[in-house]
Amino acid sequence: MSEENREAPRRRRRADRYTETDSFPQEPAGESETNRKSLPEAESGAAQAPDSRIPPEARRMSAAPYGAVNAAAARRPGTRPPQAVRRPPQAQPVRPQRGNGTQAEATQPVPAARIQVGYASGRMGPPTEEMQEKLQQTRAQQPARGMQENRFAPRRAEERPPFRQVKRHPILWTITTLLLAAGLAAVLLLILPEDHFLRASAAEIVRKITVPVEEILTQRTVEPARIDNFTVTDNERVTAPVEVIFSVTTESSISNLRLVDEDGNAVETGITRVENTENNVWTLTLRVKDGYEGTLLLQTRREGEPWQGTEYSAPLSVISGGLTDSSEPPIATLAPNEEETPEPPEADSASETKALSEDTDAAGAADSGNAEAGSPEQEPPEHQNPEEDAAEDSEDGEPEDEDSDEGEPEDGESEDGEPENGEEEEEETEQPTATPTPEPTPTLTLTPEPTPEPTPTPALTAEAAPGANPNLITLTTVYTGSRKEKDYHRAAKELIHMPTAWNYTTQKIGVLTFRGNAFRTNAAVGNVVSANGLTQIWQAAAGSARGASQTYYGYEWTGQPAIVKWSTQVRQGSNIDVDKQAKAPLLEVIIAGVDGVIRFLDLEDGTLTRSAINLGYPMKGTPSLHPSGYPYMCVGQSARKMKVKTGKIGLRQYNLYTQKEMSLIDGLDGKLHRGLNKYGSFETSALIDRTSDTMITLGTNGLLYLTSLNTSFDYKSASLKTNPSTVVMASQAKGQKKNNALVAVESSPAMYDRYVFYADMGGVLRCVDTNFLTTVWAVETGDAVMSAVALDFNGSDALDLYTANMLANRKKGNAQIRRYDAMTGKELWNVEVGVQKEAKKKEDVGFKASPVIGEHGLQELVYYTVTGLSDAGREKLGTGEEAKAAVIALEKETGRIRWTRELSDRSESSPVAVYDADGNGWIVQCAEDGTMLLLNGLTGEQAAELKLEGQILASPAVYNDILVIGTSGKGTEYVYGVRIR
Repeated sequence: MSEENREAPRRRRRADRYTETDSFPQEPAGESETNRKSLPEAESGAAQAPDSRIPPEARRMSAAPYGAVNAAAARRPGTRPPQAVRRPPQAQPVRPQRGNGTQAEATQPVPAARIQVGYASGRMGPPTEEMQEKLQQTRAQQPARGMQENRFAPRRAEERPPFRQVKRHPILWTITTLLLAAGLAAVLLLILPEDHFLRASAAEIVRKITVPVEEILTQRTVEPARIDNFTVTDNERVTAPVEVIFSVTTESSISNLRLVDEDGNAVETGITRVENTENNVWTLTLRVKDGYEGTLLLQTRREGEPWQGTEYSAPLSVISGGLTDSSEPPIATLAPNEEETPEPPEADSASETKALSEDTDAAGAADSGNAEAGSPEQEPPEHQNPEEDAAEDSEDGEPEDEDSDEGEPEDGESEDGEPENGEEEEEETEQPTATPTPEPTPTLTLTPEPTPEPTPTPALTAEAAPGANPNLITLTTVYTGSRKEKDYHRAAKELIHMPTAWNYTTQKIGVLTFRGNAFRTNAAVGNVVSANGLTQIWQAAAGSARGASQTYYGYEWTGQPAIVKWSTQVRQGSNIDVDKQAKAPLLEVIIAGVDGVIRFLDLEDGTLTRSAINLGYPMKGTPSLHPSGYPYMCVGQSARKMKVKTGKIGLRQYNLYTQKEMSLIDGLDGKLHRGLNKYGSFETSALIDRTSDTMITLGTNGLLYLTSLNTSFDYKSASLKTNPSTVVMASQAKGQKKNNALVAVESSPAMYDRYVFYADMGGVLRCVDTNFLTTVWAVETGDAVMSAVALDFNGSDALDLYTANMLANRKKGNAQIRRYDAMTGKELWNVEVGVQKEAKKKEDVGFKASPVIGEHGLQELVYYTVTGLSDAGREKLGTGEEAKAAVIALEKETGRIRWTRELSDRSESSPVAVYDADGNGWIVQCAEDGTMLLLNGLTGEQAAELKLEGQILASPAVYNDILVIGTSGKGTEYVYGVRIR
């Protein structure tokens, strides 16, 4: 070895001797023993003493036990790795075996491994005979020491431990077996046809469910009394008049009980009491009169103290000589006396198995905040594929599946995408006997609700009169998705039976859609005490949004708010603010504006009940809420092209537990190409048939949508899901072309039973049978219709339809109010009023506001508001020479004008009627300059006037004596609360 190599660092020299191969290099020839021994023993790999049994290769491994892992890193810079030298294969020595093996066995060669670790150099010599003898003795005495036996090696049979028997627990084994059997039975029932007798039998079994009352009432404490039980049971129908018997347990300090209605009036009740040491058991007998409808509230008092309310209530409805469920979702009525209880009618299996979650106050039957004891609760079916939340608008602002909408707006479309005018029964517990036992019933029985009983099978069937030829509709196409249906028949379980007028909801829990119900009768519920004045009690600020061609402020036509009294369970399960959740009752105002915001306000003071939904796109329509009291809302969007973005447009559906969007009906119709034009807005307000859980709506695209919501609602877990499926009808009238504004629908439809009545911007009014999606009759009204179609029963054998049009498609002429026979399309009368367009102004003229159908003391009249009067119109109505608008009262039977009232400015705001307990009625009418008038409904005389800041384009809604309306204008956009006193 050269001097240079000897002087190199030892570590580098050692690395140079090895390569990255599996073999070790030959030692350099001529290297002296002295030089090798000059290195440390561990590095040099020098031979051991003559008696060492460590092979040379093991010595090398002790010097570098893991090989030259990174030989290249150990080389000197600029040098090349040495050439690997391969040795011929040799028999590898083996490590001596420990144990009793012979020397011959110990020296047997074994296959060489890539890396073998030998004995540490100089650490061990060959064992002596004395050492081997001691080792054997030690192993005999302590077999666990030394080299242990491999735990994973297979054992001989005689060494295996005996099999450990697992003792079966008889109760757990029985429960497991029963659960498995029940699961198999459930699967079997699911795959059986609906009409199979086994399914019918199962439905009867499911009806018999009993839940301890404590699980429902949770032992709520109320002052001044704690009510242990408020036990009620359900009965589907009995003959009235009837006595309803139930039991209540209170503290012993309570001296009396009573039932009162929502107005605080005591209801005739017989009471007996059994005194105990700790509590009193009361048996109450309620004497119900035919025709009674309302919510019963339980009150208690101690001796010498005033009456105090409790948290317990139950709705009761007696109609047509029968005691029935009075809310949806179903709730219990008070249990009738057995002597007057006939057998409940049988329900078909489909009705029996339809599960709708129970919520005593879900329809607002009880006072908000009441805890609804005695309300059966049941779980709804969970759908396998609930609708997921709609996708958010794309970040870059580009709409999906929209290529024809970009760039400049087409003819008849504004820059914002809007068309322009012109172009289980409870376990059958024994009913109380005539002498009821004073013991309280310890259980509350739950009854799965049959399909909510619709309005009676309609006695009225639509059939076209000679002048209402359905052939006016020349093209009709029905779609299920993108598939065209040749012969559409609606499934029996989805048949629509829209309830009449105020039966839209089972209880008057609020104004849940535009004009209140499916007849579009009025936007007010409840009564006023008197109507002598108007007083502003609160105002809430709104905002603005910058569109592509204009700035939107506050609220425009139609802009009517919805007002709802949520049930206790829905309110407390939602994201309503905590302090508002505790408020009883809480009446929530929901109003959507063209500023792109949906606000939630307290009716009493106008404060926010929860955070707003900031959609970011204008909304003109009125939100629609589910008439069954579910926290479901849908609202139409009116524009999508904004100053900084362009997004999706259509009818948006929300879960009001979370305020998250559930789904979107795409107004542009995406890739389906079913729409009749390119306008995607929804100016109309949807209707929801609670009997079939179907939403009915129309879009500006000219399409009629029937959406089966398949709602799954569970208030216990605050869960609301829908699994919507939609059928679409597209229809064009004679002379109408596709991609034309005339096929658009901006007038909210009305409904009776299975029939939908609506008119388009071309002036074609029609009646559509939803069972087959065919047109029954159609007529031409002469011009665009924007006022909602309204219905009214004329006696018991006739249904009237009212509609009015605009001056939009014509340059000049009159606007007309018409009354039709809704079942035939026959025109009954026509009243014309002169209107005219203003030069250089794009203002709507005619009847844009929707009517009020008179009720109670005003039942002989119908009310319309006309704007843009001409000289001829002023002369006919007898107004002043400068009058721009007027409200008109017409006799329903003849069309004769009973009275008119001139307004201070234009008006497209719909009037609203309010009534006192005696049926006396007043009309509230607003003008664009912010003036609000309160008029005597019979004479038109002014009772009060109020001037609000801002422009009034929207329509009001009223709950009892509080009116809510939104205004518009830069800096004057507000929501107002007005007291009618």
